[in-house]
Amino acid sequence: DPGGSTAPPAGLAQLQIAPLAAADSARLVRNSFPGLPAHLVDEVVAEGAGNPLALRELAAAAARAERSVAAPGPHLQERFALRIRPLPAATRRALLLAALGRDDAVAVLTASPHLADLLEPAERAGLVEVDWSSGNVHFRHPLVRSTVRRLATPGERREAHRVLARHLVDRPERRLRHLADAAVAPDERLARQVQRTAWHVLRR
Repeated sequence: DPGGSTAPPAGLAQLQIAPLAAADSARLVRNSFPGLPAHLVDEVVAEGAGNPLALRELAAAAARAERSVAAPGPHLQERFALRIRPLPAATRRALLLAALGRDDAVAVLTASPHLADLLEPAERAGLVEVDWSSGNVHFRHPLVRSTVRRLATPGERREAHRVLARHLVDRPERRLRHLADAAVAPDERLARQVQRTAWHVLRR
């Protein structure tokens, strides 16, 4: 558990499991689902982040969705876009927070309950499922998340990262990731914060 805080028993050997490289991830997906189109393989590899279990589950979901699209019409991702574009602007912003923040979005949505309420139109459109007690947002298909990101402008994505960063003051490593994604130019102050946090993580 690379992110865990529980120390292993003394004397027990540790083996750090690194994420799969992109080429290996793509090979795993293609071997597991040989008929999956190349564009969906790329989407799954991007979403799976090198985690073999996530890659298999995302690929299985993409394969099921692809098989279910029997009628002629737009590509599956464009079908999701057709559902996203008519949503209220505030709902699209809340969706973008969830898409970019992943687990970090929970902190924002639970701290700002009205943001979770804004996701109700997206839930009715069949794009997400919201756990109203915890603030967790589950995207109904991996391509929904990537479509939300694709439809947002660079400025909208940067603003979403800034909002996420403001709600993660107690999680400096995650906060810095969002601040870095919100940056538009080299930032010496931010670079120093990244360096200090890296040393802190190494010492810990």
